[in-house]
Amino acid sequence: LAGPTWTRNHHKLASISSVVSAAGRIFYVVDEATAADTAVPGHWFVAGRDAQSGVLLWKRPLPDWAWHLKGFRSGPVQLPRTLVACGDRVYVPLGISAPVSALDAATGRLVETYQATEGAEEVIFVDGVLLVVTGSPTSEQAAIDPARRGEARYPNQKTIVAIRAQTGETLWKWSVSGGVLWRSVGLAAAAARVFFAAGQRVTCL
Repeated sequence: LAGPTWTRNHHKLASISSVVSAAGRIFYVVDEATAADTAVPGHWFVAGRDAQSGVLLWKRPLPDWAWHLKGFRSGPVQLPRTLVACGDRVYVPLGISAPVSALDAATGRLVETYQATEGAEEVIFVDGVLLVVTGSPTSEQAAIDPARRGEARYPNQKTIVAIRAQTGETLWKWSVSGGVLWRSVGLAAAAARVFFAAGQRVTCL
């Protein structure tokens, strides 16, 4: 077992944002702020545990994450799609609107940060390539915080960025024209193709 023993008020944002598993390990983003008072701001970490024993392997603090007073089951929908694990790497933005970083799955050590993915909203990994939906001027999930709403407009500018994960090379970018409604968590890839829904159509790249 590893703490926290209790999570927070179930009427507000869930204390665990995302859970993934790879190579015998479990990774998750968790709010470890006190469960005694929901008004206390979130204290977020990304953590890795041994999937068989449950032993905590490592955890890294996140300077900010989603607004902790968001109503339960009312989003933001992007959070479960910002954590990916494959083999000996974990890919996650180390903050609510940060670029995606690669962490060592065994130790949590920072391997690389992909600066071209700042404002990450959705991450998938296929055939050694990271496909990241980014939002500008800030990620959509950051804008739910009343303290940050002046930083973003809706809909924000969406871009898909393809990066070779091992080298950090940016392969290509594709932007959705301003004002087009993006269908959140709609990114998929298979057989050298990328699919997503924007506006009234599904697009394949």
